[in-house]
Amino acid sequence: MANIINKIMYALSYALMAPFRGMSPWLALVWISALVGFFALLIFKYFSSQERLTAAKQVVFARVLEFRLFRHDVWSVFGIFGRVLLSTGGYLRFAIKPFFLLFVPLVLLLFQLAGWFEWRPLRPGESALVHARMGEEQPLADKNRLVASPSLLVETPGVAVRSEHMMVWRVKALAPDAAAWLETEADGESVRKAIVISEDLVQVSPARVSGFWAALENPGEVALPSDAAWESIRVAYPRRHFRIGHWDIHWIVALFLISMVFGLVLKKPMRVDF
Repeated sequence: MANIINKIMYALSYALMAPFRGMSPWLALVWISALVGFFALLIFKYFSSQERLTAAKQVVFARVLEFRLFRHDVWSVFGIFGRVLLSTGGYLRFAIKPFFLLFVPLVLLLFQLAGWFEWRPLRPGESALVHARMGEEQPLADKNRLVASPSLLVETPGVAVRSEHMMVWRVKALAPDAAAWLETEADGESVRKAIVISEDLVQVSPARVSGFWAALENPGEVALPSDAAWESIRVAYPRRHFRIGHWDIHWIVALFLISMVFGLVLKKPMRVDF
């Protein structure tokens, strides 16, 4: 089931991001943020009672203004605080449906977008660690090996971290390759992990894992079978940074801030309140 959901969301995210391959990550992030803001307005417009939502929001604002009018009266402030909570609950009663309809697809989309914005591909000459975790019932042997496609070099032999039931290798990117791979073997069972070597804006998959929820959080590749010897194989890709001057801002924070700006700009032309 997780693989089916991931395929659908991958097709959607790829269609949205494909025009920006090789372009500035900021440009792609602004584009996605604008679409998120627009989609959120559509959800609120067609899946909420706009009249009741607007009225409930006005009540909340009125209760908040009471704080300013009666801020010197301690007992009045306590009463106002209670009325603010009640009016906020009334607002949430009308907003909960569109919020829920927006939350599920947005979270699934964010899992996909992490492969574009959270990490970046390896560049030729860069090295990264590969972590392969085995199930606790599987024997962890130093002879577990890792082989790679021609564009990758396995720089170190596997190191067994027995406390974590994990093998660790270091690999080096040799040449650009969007279809590079690593393959690890244990007890005659081989598992392949995709790896991307590029300087462009492309999607990467940092981990191939097993389990429904873990597969949704790591949607870049088909989930490992539940009975596989390996529980997960992870590549420590470099983080992608979004900077504003000297500030390093997380891409999810930037996405929500930009989408809020677009939502505020578009709410009046689209006649939507939220």
